[in-house]
Amino acid sequence: MDFMLIIYVTGAVAIGLIVGIAAHRAAMSKRMGDADELARRIVEEARKEAQAQKKELLLQGQDELFSQKRALEHELKELERELKARERKIQEQSERLEEKLEKATEKEHEILGVEKELTRKERQLEEKEVLLDTRIIEQERRLQEISGLSGEEAKEQLFAEIASRTRHEAAK
Repeated sequence: MDFMLIIYVTGAVAIGLIVGIAAHRAAMSKRMGDADELARRIVEEARKEAQAQKKELLLQGQDELFSQKRALEHELKELERELKARERKIQEQSERLEEKLEKATEKEHEILGVEKELTRKERQLEEKEVLLDTRIIEQERRLQEISGLSGEEAKEQLFAEIASRTRHEAAK
């Protein structure tokens, strides 16, 4: 029996060892499978988290771009408003200058008209002066013919008469 017991014990140990090794392998295989599954889950979660972070960063970037776009649009509208105000001011100044130019042109035309009228009247006066000088000369010539006195003699006689009247008036 001892021998059988040894064979049983040796068989039991061998079976225990085989079962232990198989159990150990199965446990190791299960642990490896669990580890692989865990690793796959970790990688998948990391991938999902990376995707979520990527989406969040994209959304933040889009929000920032939208904010910058709004700010630029606001700045552009402000610049357009300033530009329109400047254009309106320049237009008003241009209109005022045009009005002043029109008034100056009208004034210039009036002045030219007055100058022409003055020139015409001056010519008329010169013509009348020439005519009057001619008539005076003609009248003096006639007076000389009628009176029989020369121009100098007539002057002397006129001065003598004026002097006589003045003395006569002074004596009264």
